[in-house]
Amino acid sequence: MDLTKHELQFMTVLWDSDTPLTASEVLKRSTDKTWKDASLHTILNKLLKKGAIKEHGFLKDGKAISRTFVPALSCKEYYDKVFAGHAAKDIPDIFSSLMNSIDVDDDVLNILERMIIERKTGIKN
Repeated sequence: MDLTKHELQFMTVLWDSDTPLTASEVLKRSTDKTWKDASLHTILNKLLKKGAIKEHGFLKDGKAISRTFVPALSCKEYYDKVFAGHAAKDIPDIFSSLMNSIDVDDDVLNILERMIIERKTGIKN
């Protein structure tokens, strides 16, 4: 499943939420979005069609009744699928690209270091 930049931004809001969200709640929580508000329903419908999200239920807000949505797969499951076709030799290039395009703090570096050490010693969580 390939997600566009805008769809990925929408998904990130859902992944970061502990509860199902309405479309308007996703819009309110999308502080770093690069898509226009008017595109909300287009993105929503594309994600439903791709099977990335699913309807969870309904929420009454005043007189309106809105559908709520949840991710159909976790963030990790999505990236597992994205990187599944890559060879082990591609890992350094992928890792380098991520490290250069995202601000990475010490906490993240410590997690990555621990993962590498565990992998080297054969310990798997």
